[in-house]
Amino acid sequence: MADWARAQSPGSVEEIPDRENKRRADSLASNVTRLKSLALDIDRDAEDQNRYLDGMDSAFTSMTGLLTGSVKRFPQWRDLGETTGSFFVLWLWA
Repeated sequence: MADWARAQSPGSVEEIPDRENKRRADSLASNVTRLKSLALDIDRDAEDQNRYLDGMDSAFTSMTGLLTGSVKRFPQWRDLGETTGSFFVLWLWA
């Protein structure tokens, strides 16, 4: 019975909510740390993907330039003559 009387003392009753608050605050701090780490990982991944897409953009731009140049030269191949022009067209498609 003496134990029950000590458990009911004002000091020990106040300690229970304090311990629970500390436990929950520690849990919250842990969750915030994990979320911050996740946000930083997402940011790094997005920046890597943007760099990759920028590289693809420049590659497509250069390919567009090459194809445009080829299309502009196509009438010259046609004007070389029927036989020679056909040879180039067949070679281009082969």
